[in-house]
Amino acid sequence: MIYLVILLLIIWGVINFDNKQETPQSKCYLFFIWLILTLVAGLRYKVGGDTIGYFEQYKTWQDIGSFSFAIAQDSRFAIGYQLLWAICKSINPNFWFYQLVHAVIVNTTFFIFFRKTKNRTFLAILLYYLYSFFFYNMEILRAAIAVCVFIYSLKFYFDKKWLLYYGCSLIALLFHSEAIVLFLFPLVSYLNKVKITVISLFGIIILSFIVLSVVNLVPIVNDFIISIGLMENGLIDFYSRARDYNINSIIAIFIQILPVVMILYLYRYDTTFRFKGFLILYIILTILTLKYSVLIGRINDFITPIVLFCIANIFAKNQFTFIDNKSFFKITILSLFLFSTIFNYTKNTYYPDYKKYYPYSSVFSPQENIEREWYVRDMLTNR
Repeated sequence: MIYLVILLLIIWGVINFDNKQETPQSKCYLFFIWLILTLVAGLRYKVGGDTIGYFEQYKTWQDIGSFSFAIAQDSRFAIGYQLLWAICKSINPNFWFYQLVHAVIVNTTFFIFFRKTKNRTFLAILLYYLYSFFFYNMEILRAAIAVCVFIYSLKFYFDKKWLLYYGCSLIALLFHSEAIVLFLFPLVSYLNKVKITVISLFGIIILSFIVLSVVNLVPIVNDFIISIGLMENGLIDFYSRARDYNINSIIAIFIQILPVVMILYLYRYDTTFRFKGFLILYIILTILTLKYSVLIGRINDFITPIVLFCIANIFAKNQFTFIDNKSFFKITILSLFLFSTIFNYTKNTYYPDYKKYYPYSSVFSPQENIEREWYVRDMLTNR
């Protein structure tokens, strides 16, 4: 019920405040939505798959007074994340306090970022809530902070202040090792030179499928990680697994990338559009997740906020006048996005992802969900 109420509240914000000049009332309502999302995420009790694993580990975690770098070296957590845990536990030993701090960091970052849309802040938040709010707030707790650092670093990226950008990348790396990809992101600027046409978009998709079929990415990534000393033995088994794919998964991937393809096509004449390279990379990586779901999917975690931002901006007033006259584009993009969202929550027939978050339980009335805990423990054991 709480999830439905939040959905309706955000939709009310979209209807009443988007595509209008910002007012004190809209600012207050935006803060109200931020507060609700932050409290729901921060005060949950064992809601979320990875959350349950972190919940157990946090019980035995040292506070800042007993923190030791010697002990920290033996942890699989990055040093920055370990320090964050130690600081939070020194203030309040309960895991909900850390969850609340994490929710403040994540949701504040996303709300600041989405406010930069062209009067489509609430629509961006609606897309965020539907597609990735649960993922960033209740699953990838470590990586989500690295994603937040990357979002703040985008200003330096686009201003080509590389020293500051790489400084942010180092900070992100302190929270999760997957942030190593941020050091390669400046190469994405070369994708901005691609001239967007129907033929070039089709070529990008075909080339991605050729790479998927011909190249084995695991040894390449493994050797790279070993060479830079990030992981002494290279990828762990969880990241190196490749999976088989079929026509149904290919169709699902096409549904996921088609809104992005349409956005690129709509912006094909806009020389001020800054996200072209990232959207092209998103298409390529999404296709590669057919085989390397975890390894490549983790890179897309950094680009997903940009995709949500761009989808919201498509609906901005006076952005594309012909879209206002032909609602087909709006309906198609939103329909594909919603279908992709539903698929992501239900694609796992063994244990659908939505069961990780529903039913909701708060720290004020904590309830154990035996099925959820059994699944998570089984998943961690077999990982």
